[in-house]
Amino acid sequence: MTCDRVRQKLVFYVDGSLGDAEKMEIEQHLKQCNVCAADYHVIVSTIDAARKIEVPEHDEAFWKIQYELTLSRAKQKLHRRTFMKRLRVASGIIGMVLLVFASMVYIEKNKPVNPVNPREIVYSIPDDILSESKIPIPVDELEKVVDSLAPEDHMMLLAEFLR
Repeated sequence: MTCDRVRQKLVFYVDGSLGDAEKMEIEQHLKQCNVCAADYHVIVSTIDAARKIEVPEHDEAFWKIQYELTLSRAKQKLHRRTFMKRLRVASGIIGMVLLVFASMVYIEKNKPVNPVNPREIVYSIPDDILSESKIPIPVDELEKVVDSLAPEDHMMLLAEFLR
């Protein structure tokens, strides 16, 4: 058996939980290897020292304080978990509201434009601009001519009159 394998099994050897074949191999190795034998003695002395430690008995007040500390820690964890759950729910709701708002803005922005019939456009021109004294033809005849023109021509005609 190699030194690495023996070191892995030393605690189990000291504890007595190995089979007979492995015990024999480790005993043979410990007789031949001083390094592993030293590790064995360190483990044995450590386990013996740990077994000699006496754990003092605690009184009723100690356990009451420990119980209260444990209970308060559990409540703090519960409050943190509850807060985190509420925070997740709130952030999810806010996200959904923002998504709906963004969708509505996008839909409104990308609405198809309904074409307007130029004949339905009503221009309101102040009377003092198109008074009969300023135009060379009567207003009735001018309205007939303007109705037959395209909207772009309306603007050009109006620009000419406003000069």
